[in-house]
Amino acid sequence: EFTRFAITTGFFWWLLINGPGFAMDIINSLRNIAAEASGLPRGLNPSTPIDIAFDIIAKAASSYSITSPMDNLSIFLTTLAILACMAIVAANVLLALVTAWIIAYAGIFVLGFGGSRWTSDIAVNYFRSVAGIALKIMTMTLLVGIAVSIIDGYHSDLSEGAPMDELLVIFVVSLVMVILVNSVPNVVAGLIPGGG
Repeated sequence: EFTRFAITTGFFWWLLINGPGFAMDIINSLRNIAAEASGLPRGLNPSTPIDIAFDIIAKAASSYSITSPMDNLSIFLTTLAILACMAIVAANVLLALVTAWIIAYAGIFVLGFGGSRWTSDIAVNYFRSVAGIALKIMTMTLLVGIAVSIIDGYHSDLSEGAPMDELLVIFVVSLVMVILVNSVPNVVAGLIPGGG
């Protein structure tokens, strides 16, 4: 009984000391896997979709004409909708990253419950939550990376005149990305029992 107590307490003490490091290693490794799979040059940042939206707005600004105010208004509203979609995606990415950091560093207090056999499940749930948020960020990185590569293709082909049909295609892709980023990562995070 004493040996079992010493081994269990020592193991959870070791987890308590190294918990945030393990948590960030789990999160960063899954982020890197998704970034490599989706073709992103580095891990997902909240600024990635916003940068693309501002580039699209800058290209579309060159197509404004004094002689056609209705076309100007439609281009302005479409680029504004693209920016809004990208801002929602960036907010979701930022929310997931902040949640991961808070769970990794502020959630360490629950690892102290691992010393007792009656409360050790609370400490194990810490790593379940970390795995759940890591899967969520991995899925989000994968989705955003794929959508950004698609939008980048349209964006690089976007002529200086920025015709309305090309802007509408980019808007549809960004709207689909918003819907997917809002739903799919939570489903994947729910694969970990108690981690979603």
